[in-house]
Amino acid sequence: MDDPVAALKQGLASLFKSKELSDFTVTCGPHTFKVHKAILWTQSAYFGALPNFAEGAKNSIEFKAIGSGDGDDEACDDPDAITLMVHFFYHLDYRADVVFIAPVPLGTRTYAHKVIKAHRKSKVPSLKSLAVAKFIGAVDANWRHDSLAEAAHLVYTTTPEDVHELRDVVASTLTEHGELLDNEEVEGVVRSITGLAYELLKRSLVAGFEWIGVL
Repeated sequence: MDDPVAALKQGLASLFKSKELSDFTVTCGPHTFKVHKAILWTQSAYFGALPNFAEGAKNSIEFKAIGSGDGDDEACDDPDAITLMVHFFYHLDYRADVVFIAPVPLGTRTYAHKVIKAHRKSKVPSLKSLAVAKFIGAVDANWRHDSLAEAAHLVYTTTPEDVHELRDVVASTLTEHGELLDNEEVEGVVRSITGLAYELLKRSLVAGFEWIGVL
């Protein structure tokens, strides 16, 4: 292979698939991954901050999974999100349509909200940027689809308030395509989520002031 970048990506993918030379284990819920400290250290600020990966002498880390029944709280992690995170470390991309069966053509197909959760845990800016780009592409191509309401609900109910990129995409789309507010499902989501309703009101006021030359 002449392309050095493509060759590197192929090598990383092969390393992940073969598990050769793996020296660390990541577990979350039903998922267990044999990985390499050097790969995680270079990709993630979270793993890079672990002193010699001193999560225990057994060279492993277990993320407490949502739904484990053992006192679930906000500190629990989504096993799907951890899966996407680990996949990204070795492929520099993620394909949720391959890893998971998506029920709708928009929203959960990109699993952007899950990836944002993974970024929140592992501090991988490039993974976050990729998730946002995939979500923007999905919304641009499918904003007329009924699943936009589900995507909006997922974004506003599962992502932290201080991680606003996906919320901005939803709010911008609803502002640009005001006819979507006539959709019964979209209207229901907007009415049920105060933060989304407020954002749309704020944007409409700003647009109005700009139109009359106040701003």
